[in-house]
Amino acid sequence: SEGKFLLAAELAPPYGADIGKLLAASRRLKEAGVDFATVSDSPMARAKLDSVVCAAKIKRETGLDVLPHLCCRDKNVNALAARCEDIHAILSVTGDHVPEADRGYVKPVFNVSSIKLMELIGRMNADVFPSSPLLIGGALNPGVSNPEAELVRVRRKMEAGARFFLTQPVFDEESFDLIDRTHALGARVLVGIMPLVSYRNASYMSNEVPGIHIPEPYLSRFAPSMTREEGAQAGIEIAAEIARFARPHADGFYFMTPFNRAEITCGILEVLRGEGVI
Repeated sequence: SEGKFLLAAELAPPYGADIGKLLAASRRLKEAGVDFATVSDSPMARAKLDSVVCAAKIKRETGLDVLPHLCCRDKNVNALAARCEDIHAILSVTGDHVPEADRGYVKPVFNVSSIKLMELIGRMNADVFPSSPLLIGGALNPGVSNPEAELVRVRRKMEAGARFFLTQPVFDEESFDLIDRTHALGARVLVGIMPLVSYRNASYMSNEVPGIHIPEPYLSRFAPSMTREEGAQAGIEIAAEIARFARPHADGFYFMTPFNRAEITCGILEVLRGEGVI
């Protein structure tokens, strides 16, 4: 509402209950000037610590503001309400599909869609939380093959109460037409930037994750022989390049750094501040 350029960083909850490393990453991100952490909800349809519980603990113990993802894949309506621990915003997402190998054993729920969840939160804002309503965010994929259909979904999400969008990772300038059109509808958009950290990581993201295409010029900057440090540096350089051409189209950046490697996010921010991009 103040028009501030926002910086967000995604954190993935652990498989177990020990979030010591996650708290350390959160503190480092806060010191680097990140405005809030988003907390993913069982990404890739793998069981992990509950996103709302994890987000609440991060905010309580580090003071970093949080945006938990709430995924419709795994919960029925009875399990979808979250309003505690001073959490003021929710990212409503449909959720990744269950891997084929797990189907039959792992059963998706999908009692509601992300849009229906937004409508549910909107009703609760009016009836239960009128003095302190939840801020509703949605996901935007600017790289879809049918941008007109995606824009229809954006409109429906905004009609259901969404006020801001976090995008899937952007790797080329062709993605900005849909982002600009979303802006024109009155929504704020944080552009997703995914730092690649190694040859293996870049190959996996490009070949195995639906909806993500990494251009060959970026892939070619990684090699199997790279050290961990060399891979991280290449990822920082590429992410900074993307941020430079994304800046005129963005209300903020949303960093999705693999493996909760906060030092890489901080390295990108240092470069961008040094260049006056942020």
